[in-house]
Amino acid sequence: MAEVCREAGISTATYFKWKSKFGRMGHLTSGGCVSWKKRTGN
Repeated sequence: MAEVCREAGISTATYFKWKSKFGRMGHLTSGGCVSWKKRTGN
């Protein structure tokens, strides 16, 4: 999932908005995005 986040350039705001909208499912599928952001510091 991290690759998709990187290509799409999903911002933190978009991630939280998506997480809020989809709930747990969004949180689980976005896990790679958060991990990648933490590694890169973005």
